[in-house]
Amino acid sequence: MRTAVTFWQMPSDDAALFDFLRSAGAVRVRRHRSEPQSEPIEFLPLSAFRRRGSDFLVLCRECDLAAVKVEKFKSEGRAWHTVSDASSPVLTYSREKPVRGVLHQSTLGASLDYVDLKTGQKRQKDGDFKKWAKSVVAWVRNRCTETCELNGFEYLATPDVARAVNEGVIELSI
Repeated sequence: MRTAVTFWQMPSDDAALFDFLRSAGAVRVRRHRSEPQSEPIEFLPLSAFRRRGSDFLVLCRECDLAAVKVEKFKSEGRAWHTVSDASSPVLTYSREKPVRGVLHQSTLGASLDYVDLKTGQKRQKDGDFKKWAKSVVAWVRNRCTETCELNGFEYLATPDVARAVNEGVIELSI
């Protein structure tokens, strides 16, 4: 099972999310990308990613860092590793900044259970992690009190996005 939200947000909403995360305890973050195995998988303080940019991030409570699972693989003759978001106690967060007046959707979510690839059994993630992940997703959903239409479908948006669309300041894209 997964808890997730797809939504449009402005840079001020992203800053508010980081403020909320900071208020909920120590959270670490990294870009969600593969690294050569010669380079460490490091999580940094939230402040390292405070400046709004277009990123795909992995968020982890500091208390869950030891439970983060790393997948290793080879590609093009090189050894790589990456955080397994499916089996680790992490939230994934994709955020976009407006570019030339176009705003793309953001997503935030986490897998709450996973299939252990060695045994084939379904496993539950830690209960405290699941509670935290659901609370962060709920915070975003509660902030998204508006909807905006694109291609005949309504999508969640923050009030700042709805206002900017109504004023013709931005256009929306998926």
